[in-house]
This record gives sequence, C-alpha cells and structure tokens, in this order.
Amino acid sequence: MSEEIKNTTAEEPVVEVVAADPATPDAPVVDATPAPAIPAPTPTAASPVEQKLTEYGADSATIQKILDLGVETVDDLKQLNDSDLVGAGMKLVKARKLISDFQTEAKPAATPNAASGFVFPGAVSAILPAVPADDAWLESLKTGGVLRVNDATYIAAIKAALAAKVGLYDAPSTIIDEMEKYSLSIDEPVDTEVFYSFCDMLTRHDYSDIFATIKGCNGTIINKQRRQQFLRRVDEFFLPAIVTSFRALDSWYSTYKDSFSDMMAFAAVITGGNAGLGMMQPPDTAALRAARDEFVNKINKTFAGCGIQSASALALVARDILSRLNDNRLPKLLGAENRENMLKKLNLDVSGSYVRLEQALSQYVLAFVKLDEVSPDLEVRYLASLWSLGSQIDWNSLGLKRSRGGKSITGSDIL
Repeated sequence: MSEEIKNTTAEEPVVEVVAADPATPDAPVVDATPAPAIPAPTPTAASPVEQKLTEYGADSATIQKILDLGVETVDDLKQLNDSDLVGAGMKLVKARKLISDFQTEAKPAATPNAASGFVFPGAVSAILPAVPADDAWLESLKTGGVLRVNDATYIAAIKAALAAKVGLYDAPSTIIDEMEKYSLSIDEPVDTEVFYSFCDMLTRHDYSDIFATIKGCNGTIINKQRRQQFLRRVDEFFLPAIVTSFRALDSWYSTYKDSFSDMMAFAAVITGGNAGLGMMQPPDTAALRAARDEFVNKINKTFAGCGIQSASALALVARDILSRLNDNRLPKLLGAENRENMLKKLNLDVSGSYVRLEQALSQYVLAFVKLDEVSPDLEVRYLASLWSLGSQIDWNSLGLKRSRGGKSITGSDIL
C-alpha cells in the first residue's frame, strides 16, 4: 500500500468510558443509546382515475375539478364528453384522445350482422384518410387554405354547416340577453369582462391570421350578407352532394353484399382477410368514380364567389363560440347550475355527439374526394370502410329531406 493511501486511512478513535463519580449521586446519567429514526411519510398512491387523467396531461387542479363532477372510477370518466373535460381544464386534443381511446376499447371485433346481413368492417377503418387535429387544421388555413379549395376548406364548410344547424351562431346574442336578464333578477351588475366579450363578437371578428395571405381581405369583407349567402349554398349544394354520394356508395355496397349467400365470406373479402377466394367479382366501380367527380363539382360550387373565405370565417367564429362556452364562469352568470343546464337553457346541443358527427362527416368527405387516388388492389376494402363510416352518420340531423335508401348496421333506415 502506498504512503499516500496509508496517510489517508485513519484509525477510528477510541472512546473512553468514564464511570460516574459515586460522590455525586445527583449527576445526570446520559443515555448513549441512539434514538430510533423517524420513518419518512409514505406518499399517498394516486388513484386509478388520477393515473388515467395524468396520462392525458391533466394537472392536479384539473383532476380535482373532474373529481368534483362526481367521478369516482375510471368507468365514470366514460360518462363525460370532451366538453366536460375541457371545461375542467384539459387540453381539447387530449380530451378528444381520451374519449376516442375509451371508444376504441369498447368497440367489438368486426363480425357480420346476421339479422341485417350487413358487416361492420372496423378492421379496415385505418385505410381512410385521417381528419387533422383542430390546431393542424387551423394552421393549414393560415398557409393557403383560404386561397383555394382543399381539405382545410372542406372541413371549414362542415364546421360552419353543423354550427348553423344547431344554432351556434345565435348563441352570443342569446347569452347576452340571458346574462342581462339574470343580473337584473338578482339586482347585480353584469360581469363586464364576460358580457362585453360576447357583445364584441356581434360587431367585430378578427380574421387577420388566416387572411394574411390575401392583400386587402379583412373581417369587414366577410360581412353578414356574404356569410348568409354561403350558408344557403351549403344547404343547396354541399350537404345534398354528400348525401347523394352515399346513396351511390350504398347501392354499390348492397349489390356486392347481395351476391353472397355466406355473410362470413363477404366479411372476409371486404376486410381483405380472404381476398384470394375469388368467389364473387365486386360490381364495377366506374359509376362510383363518376359519382366522385360529380360530388367534387357540386361541393366546389358551394365555394363560388367569396365562399372559401366565408367558410373559413364562419368556422373560426364557431370555434371561438365553442371555446367561450367552456368558460367556467358562464353557467353562474346565466343562472344555471352547471354547463349542462346552461346548454339546455340556451337550447344548444354541442355535446359529444356533435363532435363525433363533425369528425365523421369530415372524414367521409375527405375520403370520398380522394377516391380517385385509391389503387385497384385496395378499392374494395376502401369502399367497404367508407360505407361503414357513412352508415354511422345521423343523416337526419343535417335537416335534409328523408328518402328511401339503405340501412345502417343497426338495421334502421339511413336515408
């Protein structure tokens, strides 16, 4: 061992124990026994609900607000919609993902429906184009979506159409009236911040972000007259074109299905699980591809004049109103117990079903428009998946005239 190591290795000092002096009996005796260590407090384990919400980015304050809604188990979370979660403080995309993941867990495996003869090809749903998240859609508007008809434009038109159907554009005016009425009933002034923010919505809209690429275009150009004109064209061309396209798709699907006596074999073919059977050739898709071209022409007709810019502006207004409805202060200012009662008071149905309809319609339109890009080897699977998506849409909620057509996976009339 080196000297350096020897020098740094000291021996333990010897402790000399001195006996107490018997002449001094009152001297205190020192107890040399070390006191037992105090154990550190055991951290409280997070509940399954807290763990689940944390996975989706919820902080402690947000989790507490969700628990205050009466949530006690993870299954209780399934009773909430994305609006409830956003109202408690969750990010919109995270809330939608949580709801979507719950729906995916609950979705049964694809099996033929023996009663109706229809098949839900859930296994092939991934073959359809995905709908971009809200932030990605907004970004695409800013980068040219207000200059030409594209995916972002189609989605904007759907957002505008559904907002008009549920009366969302009338909400600011109704909220102003109800807020003032309630403040008078309790002899208190209105909340100036919330009240006048809704008043401002009636007179001024800022579209500078999305119209920055168009010199001279601003909020005053997209006035009430142009917005109303666009919504009329949506009812005249856009929505009917979507329904007509599904009738053509449903006709093709039903013809192919009826050529099979064994629905299990049909299910295998359309999901690609037994594509080599060669049992029945699918009906010719030339008519469907022609329907796609007419579909695009009719939809594009909707955007004539200032339609593209009007669709974008209306979609942004709808987005703004929906965001403001999540203000936790609003129910109390309207004399409502909670957000659900407030929406009933305002006669607004913007629950989870509204969000799902918007998503389904957007995906259907994007998928039908891109039918011309589908290769022949994927055509049957693509069309079967598109039919499955269309069969889940509540077409009556679009306010269109009902006529005879196919049946959904539950056996009820579709159109």
